[in-house]
Amino acid sequence: MYLYVNLFNEKVLDRKKYYLSGDLLAPTINSFEKFKDLETSKIKGCIGFMMAKEHSNKGVYLLEIDNLVANEKELSFEFSIQDIMQQTNEQIRKNLYRVAAIKDWLDDKKYSPNAYILDKSTFDLVRKGQINKTKQSSYTSQIQEYKSNYNWKSIVELFEPIDSIGEGHELWNNVNDLYEIGFACSKLGEPKNEKAKDRTHLKEVAQYRGHSIRLYKRCIELEPLDYRYLSALAYRYYLNVMELSKPKGRNDGNRDQEIESAIMYFEKAIALNRKSIKNNYRLGKLILEYKIKQMKYKSHTWNPEFFHELEQVEKCGIRSIVNAITEFDNLHEEQQKTYKNEYIKSCYCLGSYYLQKPDLYINEHLMAKFSGTDYKPSITQRDIEDVSNARKYLELCFVAESGNELIESLEVEYLLSNQNRWTISPMDVLYKLGVVYMYMYYIKRNFSKDIEAINQYKAIALKLMNTSYQIAFEGSKRKTIRRNTWFINDKYALLHILDDNYSEAINLLKNARDGYIMNTLCIAFLLEGKDNAYDKCLEKLKTAVENKYNLAKPISIAIMLYIYKKQGDKLNYNKLLGSADKSSRKYFECLGVS
Repeated sequence: MYLYVNLFNEKVLDRKKYYLSGDLLAPTINSFEKFKDLETSKIKGCIGFMMAKEHSNKGVYLLEIDNLVANEKELSFEFSIQDIMQQTNEQIRKNLYRVAAIKDWLDDKKYSPNAYILDKSTFDLVRKGQINKTKQSSYTSQIQEYKSNYNWKSIVELFEPIDSIGEGHELWNNVNDLYEIGFACSKLGEPKNEKAKDRTHLKEVAQYRGHSIRLYKRCIELEPLDYRYLSALAYRYYLNVMELSKPKGRNDGNRDQEIESAIMYFEKAIALNRKSIKNNYRLGKLILEYKIKQMKYKSHTWNPEFFHELEQVEKCGIRSIVNAITEFDNLHEEQQKTYKNEYIKSCYCLGSYYLQKPDLYINEHLMAKFSGTDYKPSITQRDIEDVSNARKYLELCFVAESGNELIESLEVEYLLSNQNRWTISPMDVLYKLGVVYMYMYYIKRNFSKDIEAINQYKAIALKLMNTSYQIAFEGSKRKTIRRNTWFINDKYALLHILDDNYSEAINLLKNARDGYIMNTLCIAFLLEGKDNAYDKCLEKLKTAVENKYNLAKPISIAIMLYIYKKQGDKLNYNKLLGSADKSSRKYFECLGVS
């Protein structure tokens, strides 16, 4: 066994006695199973280091120890100083921390143990720092030439079959060349869009991804204290998650396992370099957009333990994104140019996450309005904070993209002609900001008497929604935007409904086919109150209920029941009521349905 111990101060050196107990000893007991086996005769080497900054450039101490006591209450021994070594306290501190981060020896506050019990190889790794520094091989210049031309295939062809790179191969201990080959394999492991269902192609690219992961892991073995190789491996798993999540993408992997692997390696990489903007952003995105959904939709018991775990995971995701934004803000202006895309995506990711958190019961509010019930929706301080945070980060995103702090000032033609220069589509940024201001308008209108703020938020929301809608409309006409943008119509119409402008809402949604949008259309019909509103609604809602992909079917069923009740159609009412589950029944109170 080999020890590294924190000597704390010069008084310990003067006494020649070392003592740890209580909270100072607990991390060592928790991290090292061999603690219980400690005895003087088993210690083959011991180095003492100082934590204080004034000792950073001084050498660490090689100690000979005697009369060692190790139990649950204390770690103590007597020592003599054999030598002051060339390695400095700062070097040893940093290397120990990196090892602790990799081995999961840090506590909840990311503090490292005060005493380490290590094997010979780890002891030497901390003492010597990075080894295996081979820089050049007979292949290095050729690899770099191909890399400069983005010729990944030629790099890999130098070593076909890639499996031949293993123990005994010239490159097996050359971390730099191994990394470049792993990177080339990773590039070749990305499936082509048009071949996402081609089994032969998928098998080929899967082999390249496997080679990439194997080579990256070898790099980590060679230089475990270098965060770059952990980052590369984490990013490969991250890409796997993105590829498996992509609409019409490949489905030849286990996304849940890839999420766990990516998170694990990102956390290890960040532990070694907490200032990495890219790693913090990617970890946060993985957690907020994928891990949390994975937890919610997997089979589990909805008990306090699960909610606590979910809350902790969410905090980790938010903290990672905030760290990315903070580290960007700490950079000089010239340095920020390198990471601007990650900053923008971080702001957009976090703003979008906060935007989907509050449940403002807008549909219930509108249902109560057309049904005439006494249902009163409530709002929590947490909801208000979530909307406020969504506004904060989405506006940061907008300012970074546009260079303009006046979010209502940009014109459609300018945005259309410059959309390819934006990291996030201006249509999406303005749409989500429009939803933010719609929520602010709704909250102020229903829970405040601040007329000035109500009118201000409504005007900004209408401007943002209209601009986003016009970008989508014109972009579709010009074929520069080819995706479904009906989600914008839906929220723009909802804003008009909240403003009692039902005809505008109906005009926006009259040709809608998605079930959730038909629900919004029917709410507009019912609030408009024309004689044929019930018939129009039933025609739309029957289609919505029959659509197996309609995730908003519970609302469709609830509104249909309301209409059948108003029409006195007991036969259809009772028939539909029998098929309604609790997801529909939660709307019964605000509709006056029982």
